Amino acid sequence: MHSKSNPVDALHPNPSGKSLAGMSRDFHIYQLYPSNKPGDISRRFHAFLEVKLTVANLALVGQSCSRVGEHDILMNLYRWSDKMLAELIADCYFGASLRTIAPDSVKVCLEFWEHSWRALFLVPEVLGKKMFQPLKQLVDAVEKWFDLPVESHKDTVWYTTAVEAEMQHVGISNRDMAIMLLTIYWGANTNTSSGVFWTLSHVLFDAKLRDNILTEIALAFANDNLDFEYIYERSPILRATWNEVLRTASYSSSVRLVMEDTVIGGKTLKKGNRIMMPYRQMPFDESTFGTDANEFNVERFLKNPALKRNIVAFGGGATQCPGRHFSAQAAMVLVAEMLYRFEMRLEDQSQPFPQIDETRPVLGMIDIKKDTDLRVLLTPRNL
Repeated sequence: MHSKSNPVDALHPNPSGKSLAGMSRDFHIYQLYPSNKPGDISRRFHAFLEVKLTVANLALVGQSCSRVGEHDILMNLYRWSDKMLAELIADCYFGASLRTIAPDSVKVCLEFWEHSWRALFLVPEVLGKKMFQPLKQLVDAVEKWFDLPVESHKDTVWYTTAVEAEMQHVGISNRDMAIMLLTIYWGANTNTSSGVFWTLSHVLFDAKLRDNILTEIALAFANDNLDFEYIYERSPILRATWNEVLRTASYSSSVRLVMEDTVIGGKTLKKGNRIMMPYRQMPFDESTFGTDANEFNVERFLKNPALKRNIVAFGGGATQCPGRHFSAQAAMVLVAEMLYRFEMRLEDQSQPFPQIDETRPVLGMIDIKKDTDLRVLLTPRNL
């Protein structure tokens, strides 16, 4: 995966002779960057949500949703956003055939993601069964998916078919291909589902913000076909809200390998060890974000959009996550669709704002404390 390639021995242009891992990253950037193939991802989002965001289908979600009366849905927001985004992203990367092979694949994914922070700490299998058991189930399922004829994978995004073809071309086994593609799927949801939850939570607790976003996105729904570009590029309040969520809910870390003995501040970092660098403190730096850095304030990004360069939720530099655009697209479309389709309100107006849990490691955005999920009532706007 990481060996340099012959520039001419590839199915897709590779003039720099990048490794297969490097080509995969480039494919992902090309697929997910807004100006390239945007309709491929966006149309899939919209088609998926057209089916899922109805009262009848929301009532089938299970533990996260239940029907109340003829038209209303009672939703556990955090649990629902987790499951919805896991399904949506799986539909993009694997299409319908994975659900046929492994009907519980989304449930297993959620079990794995809950415990996947153990991977950062190199927890051995004997101590990390809650992570390794669902991971093995997922690898087995995706390996079987790769065993299917290539034609059955045509309902996936371009990235999947492109990287599958390149991996097969160099003789990578189906099991190793499964591990590689699951890594992408895992990363794609690291920030997205939590980001949707925190964005909708802030909107539910701020009526003015909700009304401003609704007014702003109305033109995107003016025609039968949702104007995706309008959501991404011409909805500054929604974009600023997403950026402020990324800033305040970020709980990311970077991990680096020490290549040689290095002395910093009188301390020796030994070759071969790993360094974990948490980012949690950086988004609250008052010299960058102002004296109100500890508060949620959408106005800061409306007044100074360039501040988004200081958001570290997706890492930075050469290792910055190529899926950051995918995450923004998925989150902004889902938030816009939910607000446009439903009148959303707290079941109990005395519910407190969800409490963050800084005691448990996560790979993306910060988690919520147990039993602080929001219970939200949904009523369709166009009955």
